[in-house]
Amino acid sequence: MDLILGNYQDNIKCDSIYLITAKRISETTKQSQKLSELRDWFLPMLMNGKVTVGEAQQELGMVAEESEKYN
Repeated sequence: MDLILGNYQDNIKCDSIYLITAKRISETTKQSQKLSELRDWFLPMLMNGKVTVGEAQQELGMVAEESEKYN
């Protein structure tokens, strides 16, 4: 089986694209996990009337302040 390799510049470009994509996937996975945790924490309280939507939005606003950026 023959293996075809691109030139050095093409390999560098591909590596760069791969690293950017891998970083974005990692960040998105972390954000998704955090959102799932928040959902699991807030939903029972909302359903039991222990917190209102306004209070939940205020709490979520404080959590959002901790994050680095949103895309």
